[in-house]
Amino acid sequence: MAKRVTIEGDIRSFESIMRLIPRDRWHFNADRSMKFPIVECPNCGDGMLGDFAPHGIQEDGRVYNSVVCQRDGCDFHNYVKLDGWNFGAIPRGNKT
Repeated sequence: MAKRVTIEGDIRSFESIMRLIPRDRWHFNADRSMKFPIVECPNCGDGMLGDFAPHGIQEDGRVYNSVVCQRDGCDFHNYVKLDGWNFGAIPRGNKT
């Protein structure tokens, strides 16, 4: 059964609100010194995540907690799934 979440008083499934990030919109830094990929914001194209300790990635590519773009003026804040993720689970807080 899908996880249920409440958004502004409306209950929806997690999958119905998740944004899929295509494989060409996320990558690792060149020397792979960061465990978390750099993810382009679907709204503004700026880089998100990187080594963001409050986040984790499940084996299927779902990122938890929700992701917020840090660029001034961008209002992206959503749950995301990395399409094509096959690097296993990365627990939250695992920076190195």
